[in-house]
Amino acid sequence: CNPRQLGAWLLKASAQNTQKKYNEALKASNEMLKIKEAFADGHYQKGFALKHLNKPNEAIKEFQLATAHKKEYYQAFMQIGEILTNYKNYKKALDVYNQVFKFKPNDVFATIYSAKCHHLLNDNKKAEELINSVPRKNQNNLETVKVKCRIAMGKGNTTQAAQYLNMARNINNNSELFVLRAKYVLTKNNRQLAKQYLDKANELDNTNREAQDLLKVIQPKNTSPKKAQQPEKPKQQQSIMFQKPKQKQTSPIKVPVK
Repeated sequence: CNPRQLGAWLLKASAQNTQKKYNEALKASNEMLKIKEAFADGHYQKGFALKHLNKPNEAIKEFQLATAHKKEYYQAFMQIGEILTNYKNYKKALDVYNQVFKFKPNDVFATIYSAKCHHLLNDNKKAEELINSVPRKNQNNLETVKVKCRIAMGKGNTTQAAQYLNMARNINNNSELFVLRAKYVLTKNNRQLAKQYLDKANELDNTNREAQDLLKVIQPKNTSPKKAQQPEKPKQQQSIMFQKPKQKQTSPIKVPVK
């Protein structure tokens, strides 16, 4: 293959993903993989584009291929973990983070996201143990603060949750943070403000399932007879491969190398 041509396509795909031009990034990634199919970075860029095009099945497949061609591909593993967490596959996400620990022991972000998964599995004891193990210099990191806020709300400590949210008061480009703000104001029965926060979360990341699910809960049901009689349209990719696997797998990240 032509290394220069391959490098040019990689730079183009990476730039387009950064610019949120995901369809264009997908095309550039496909061009890369035509030149060299066993190209980990090509599969990663393709997976990143597919993830943001709300195609989790296909995205995970590409990230898995990236890890097959590059065994310790940290970013690809972390993307898989994020998608699995988004689709409430917390135990499988933990499997992925445990894979990361094998080649990056005590990795800060794998630790933080593992703590988040344990919290979402209602194991606050383990979640707190992990989040407290994060080095002091990272204790005020946004990702750490978000997990601490979740744990506080899970324990019913809204005062402490408010303190954590106040620490992030100037951050307005993080979808998950707006979900946490919505959850907090819901403890104060402010559904109107919660909806505004969730709408913003969806605007920032239209693949945020937590925001979408919570929005359905707080929105008043439409009781119009015409609407009630209309069958609900099936939603794209509601059942994805890692929710109902055809065969039992011990790890969601094992892909044979071609």
